[in-house]
Amino acid sequence: MRKKASLFSNICIAIVIISLGAVIFTADLNHIFLTVSAPVFSGNRRNTNVSLMISVDGNGEIVRQMMEILYNHSVDATFFVTGDFALRNMAIVRDMADKFEIGNHAFRNIDIRHMRESDQRVHLLNTHELVRNVTATEDDPGLEMTLFSPPFGSFGRATLRVAQSMRYTTVMWSRDATDSQYRNPELVYQRATKGIENGDIVLLHPTMQTVEVLPRIIQSYLDAGLGIVRIGELIR
Repeated sequence: MRKKASLFSNICIAIVIISLGAVIFTADLNHIFLTVSAPVFSGNRRNTNVSLMISVDGNGEIVRQMMEILYNHSVDATFFVTGDFALRNMAIVRDMADKFEIGNHAFRNIDIRHMRESDQRVHLLNTHELVRNVTATEDDPGLEMTLFSPPFGSFGRATLRVAQSMRYTTVMWSRDATDSQYRNPELVYQRATKGIENGDIVLLHPTMQTVEVLPRIIQSYLDAGLGIVRIGELIR
């Protein structure tokens, strides 16, 4: 009897410990999501749309070629630009704002995750102000960006907190074409198209291999019955 009582007692203690752990874990998750919004990795999987997410820090002429291809195919895209790129390519950014969606990619293409929160804020704020000033006209105060993508996809809670405080939605991706790593155009094409799904956000960069296969990537999506829309529309 004593053995049975002891076994029953141990089981009860284990249940209490597990339950307490679950409560603490749930409370911690609630704290995280009450204070910081999670990044967006894809759009609505029920809608037959995808988005091209183009991260830009250089290669202005290639960016122009990509914009021309997209425009000639009557499809949209979202360009995430660094402040440094915008400063060096103001005319491109103005044209980009007329035709496509622009997001914040920090001021330089560096990992900001481990910076002080105040320094991360400076990266986002300087880029935001620069793009707004570059796109301003006599009749328009300039573009107010609402999407942020951290360089290298690297972020911490402080990064998300800064973005959220500036009313940014932090955006990641569900598919990486790896065009910044590999020079094989066919590999870029396969990575961007094979198994494509509704709501996918496809990461691209301004490279020659991307320019070479971008028309095929676009046509592959259209042939699959997919619309190509801005990320802002995809995640609505």
